[in-house]
Amino acid sequence: MNKQNNLWLTMLLVFLVGAALLAGCGGQSTSQPEAGAAGGEAAGTNANADGGEEERVFQTPGGEFRIKGIPKRVVGLSIESLDSLVALGVEPVGMALPPTGVPEYLQEGLKNTTSVGDRREPNLETILSLEPDLIVMEDNFSAAIKDELQKIAPTLSYRANSWEEAMEHHILLGDILGKKQEAEAFVSEFKAKLDEVKGKASGHVSAMGMYMIGDEYAMWLDNSFVGSILTSLGADYALKYSELTSEESAGENKELASESRLVKLNLEKLIELNPQVLFLMSNKDDLISEKLKGNAVWSKLNAVQNGRVHEVDRNIWSRGRGPIAAKLIVEQAPPLLYPEVFKQ
Repeated sequence: MNKQNNLWLTMLLVFLVGAALLAGCGGQSTSQPEAGAAGGEAAGTNANADGGEEERVFQTPGGEFRIKGIPKRVVGLSIESLDSLVALGVEPVGMALPPTGVPEYLQEGLKNTTSVGDRREPNLETILSLEPDLIVMEDNFSAAIKDELQKIAPTLSYRANSWEEAMEHHILLGDILGKKQEAEAFVSEFKAKLDEVKGKASGHVSAMGMYMIGDEYAMWLDNSFVGSILTSLGADYALKYSELTSEESAGENKELASESRLVKLNLEKLIELNPQVLFLMSNKDDLISEKLKGNAVWSKLNAVQNGRVHEVDRNIWSRGRGPIAAKLIVEQAPPLLYPEVFKQ
């Protein structure tokens, strides 16, 4: 009987020792997965432990743009970017401005925003002090400034040369700021308004926009921001890129036509084009019509003789190139193009 008990006791001990060994092997396998799996898990764990935000990737006019999380402190270095931010209900922490200061049409949305200097030469120290997590600029800044800005915060660059580009940029910025739906709704309303006006327009009136750089006449082309809007409103834009002569598109005008969608021409060319409606993009205290009053060539224009020269806000019609500026042009232009249909 004792032998039988000893046998059972021995068998029980063997079973318990075996179970313990198996448990030990199983624990070792769980704590040491394959190298590939371990690397993936470790990376995910570290990201969560550090509180890091997911990197987001966007395709932009300037190439691939990467940023972590939703930006909260934005610096706008162009009127277009400031226009778009205000349209999205986002007040930037910093802004660069033209010599004329904050555009009147954006003043309410930028009243608490810090100036970082002239838009051509922004103050990098001031920008740094604002601790931005996103900088938006025009794509014609020098490479040196771009590199310095990139050291401060992720920097997005673009420039709208047509209303279509302006709206594409607006949706892009809205997406980056977590406001894509708001941006898309704005663009949908804008397009609907364009279609409404064009549907009511009484015919193809010839029109054109211009401003002055010193004593030179800068004339916007049909593929420019204002040219694209007037064309979409049913106007026959008088100065067409495709019809420029080799002489008119040579020298400085070659770059201006391709980069900025404008050319510098003389008043004789304006007489040749002779648009029915002419929009002069002036600063409030520097009206182009006053400069040209009494000019013999100027007085020959049909638009001058028929009282269809209209002085408009240069910040909206020329400098802005953002979604709000585009919307305002679409509100202001129809009564001036088609007074018999739209009342002011």
